[in-house]
Amino acid sequence: YLLALLNMLNDGDFVKESLVLAVIYISELFSPILLGAIIFFLSPAFEGIKNPDKSFTVAVFSLIPMWIGKLFYVLNNPIGMTIVFGASFYTFYLIYLAGETVLKLGSLSNKNEQKQDKQIKSFQFIIVVVILYLIISAIVGMITSKIIYKIAIS
Repeated sequence: YLLALLNMLNDGDFVKESLVLAVIYISELFSPILLGAIIFFLSPAFEGIKNPDKSFTVAVFSLIPMWIGKLFYVLNNPIGMTIVFGASFYTFYLIYLAGETVLKLGSLSNKNEQKQDKQIKSFQFIIVVVILYLIISAIVGMITSKIIYKIAIS
């Protein structure tokens, strides 16, 4: 895959390079929609509000650090990878915070519920969101890489 991609980049074929960039761009645009859908469908299970606008807002704003972190991916050294890794964790931390404030996880249950119980629901929520997002992102990444490979060898 990487050799085919490197050969395509060395050939200087502008059409193939544009197609690869378009595939990557579309898959990155799909990312907030995917995360927003996961948040939207899981928030009622953790006693949060079911609002598509708030779910999508949480998804978009929480993905911004990951997108900024991906700019450091170009460095291809341990410092750049550490920044990407930290940005990914910060993305999920923002979802955790937004789960309590924006989605009001645990607010539909007993009004006398302690703050610690709400934090436990938010923590459970973020664990499930992270697992589902990583699994689905891996599947989307696999499909994207197959499409890019077909473009590179054609």
